[in-house]
Amino acid sequence: MSGINSSPVWRFFKKEVHNGQDFAKCLSPGCGKMLLCSTGSTSGALRHLQSCHKDLYEELQQIKQQRDSQKLKESSKAEGLFQPTLQQSIKKSRPWDIEDSRSKELDLAIVRMILLDGQPWTMVQEAGFQGLMKIASPQYTIKSEKFYREKLNDVYNCAKKNIRQQLDDLTSVAVTCDIWSEKGLSFLGLTVHGIKEMLSVSEADCCNDNTQAQVCKLERFSTTLAMQHLIEVHTSSNIANVLTEIFADWRIESKTIAIVTDNAANMLKAVRTMLPSSANGATADSNFSENIGGSVSCAAHKLNLIVQDALKQQPCVEAIIGKCRRFVSSMHHSTTSQGRFEKLQKALELPQHKLKCDVPTRWNSTLHMLQRVLEQRSAISAFVADRSDFEEISSNEFTIIEKVVNLLSIFEELTLEVSKESTSISYLIPMVALLQKFLEKAALDKDAISGVRSLFDSLVRGVNSRFSDIPIRLDCILATALDPRYKLAFFPAAERDQKKKIVLEFCSTTTTVTGHNSRQEQEVTSGNGNFASSPSPEDDECTREAFDQPPPPKRRLLDDLFSNFNANSVLQPSSCIEELLTEFLTSKLEPASSDPLIYWSTKATERLRTSIIPLVKKLFCIPASSVSSERLFSIAGNVFSDRRASLSPDSLEKIVLCKINLPFVDFNAGK
Repeated sequence: MSGINSSPVWRFFKKEVHNGQDFAKCLSPGCGKMLLCSTGSTSGALRHLQSCHKDLYEELQQIKQQRDSQKLKESSKAEGLFQPTLQQSIKKSRPWDIEDSRSKELDLAIVRMILLDGQPWTMVQEAGFQGLMKIASPQYTIKSEKFYREKLNDVYNCAKKNIRQQLDDLTSVAVTCDIWSEKGLSFLGLTVHGIKEMLSVSEADCCNDNTQAQVCKLERFSTTLAMQHLIEVHTSSNIANVLTEIFADWRIESKTIAIVTDNAANMLKAVRTMLPSSANGATADSNFSENIGGSVSCAAHKLNLIVQDALKQQPCVEAIIGKCRRFVSSMHHSTTSQGRFEKLQKALELPQHKLKCDVPTRWNSTLHMLQRVLEQRSAISAFVADRSDFEEISSNEFTIIEKVVNLLSIFEELTLEVSKESTSISYLIPMVALLQKFLEKAALDKDAISGVRSLFDSLVRGVNSRFSDIPIRLDCILATALDPRYKLAFFPAAERDQKKKIVLEFCSTTTTVTGHNSRQEQEVTSGNGNFASSPSPEDDECTREAFDQPPPPKRRLLDDLFSNFNANSVLQPSSCIEELLTEFLTSKLEPASSDPLIYWSTKATERLRTSIIPLVKKLFCIPASSVSSERLFSIAGNVFSDRRASLSPDSLEKIVLCKINLPFVDFNAGK
């Protein structure tokens, strides 16, 4: 809270400390509102004045204008109205001492820029940078490359200290891990995910009464902990040893409840070694004393494998994809062909989009290639009509392409959804139900799968086999049921009472109801159990990442499928917690685009929230995929470029971790 009294806003507020948190108390007569300002920020206080005390807000603006005007006058008087003496001129042009605070500030700013932009340390020796600094800050002396490189350890240790403090406050965490190889080196990446409780002050009623509305807000926490160089062979025991060292270093051995990986046998066996009590995840038939979590297979990788296997099952589809790939590749290698194709696009009034070529390791890049081929169908047909050196794509083949795109689009939408940082295992059962519903509808439309029957049958087999464990995993059942967007809606109707019984029995065994019953403690959401409205248009337009791919069209397929589910089920409660949970499970679902953590922070009844939040924090911290590790390696690949190919494995790890964890570094500390 340094400099807290420097802002004129503190004429209208008083600083107070409650439960270790800093608050600003409004001094306006009859108000006395308490606003959280733990970082010294005055934005909340300004908003309060602007919305509730407009007269004081106008007075504050006048004070600011007067202060700014006075500063300008003093500056002009000091610098513009008096000619500096010879000594002053010499002092102003004299280089700063290495211990000068301004010099130290620029030292750290340069280190931060190098890390943030992925620049090599040799950048400080390049003429362009030195010329810029000579103009921007002539008194600053640029240090050697070694000087800035040695600052890396300080940044790394600062980030590590702050991350450790946050990890110590978490009761449960889940991790994702994967292995990446580049230029003869292998690394094991590990990201951590948890849910923390933050004390906040609700401003919803700040203008209506004099009470303090403090709530515990649930927030996601995730970051990267390691990108460990693997020297030994990638056996399960060696991987487990490396994981054990990382867990001990970050003090998360006892609180790690799940490890999300791909389907590699060595990774799965290593996880079983790390978490033997719940290696494969407890099933609904397991003893409730067993830990939930354990080994979780990345849903995005499974979707990828299902589609890749299916594409290989239909030779004619593979042949058509190969023909499209050759056409696109030929276009990319001929500027003459590109120019003619662009003219055809304009003449046919088609979008001026370039054709996309697929990447073998990314099935959705094949989908994007086929989608673009369909979009440019007229131009492609016109182009190959008088070119014997290009293979023609027939009308029947375009029809096959259209059917393939229709079948695979749902898989990409789901891949994007499970790849979000905010998507937990609560989405896995709904995802499987949506896939099965989509495939059931497609099976009824004979024309939709005519010509692609082998591909379709393979998709069905893949979904049923690769996701067979999801509906019976205890953690998935609990997470889905406690997600206010899903509850029991995505379980088969005949199984809902059984699943509800499992949830009620588990929660009755592991939770305790606290607090007093009150008629005012009513759920904000209550109703007949029908599924809530589809995501808003704003949500549809949000950018979503998955394997560094662009977002797809609006989620029309998922919207349509969501509307087919509801949550009608009745089970007589037999205890306090069962009564509260039954009321929750049979109430109206939250919108699919909403955040379940917001619901459990603000909308659930106080008694239910107090009882269930420990379980919510444990379940909803488990990611549905290991894509966060994929993103880590994407960043590492950009850092480990040709300009930095001589980096040692240790330096590469520290640079990547510092780049990702810069938000945890206070570059103003010690100023």
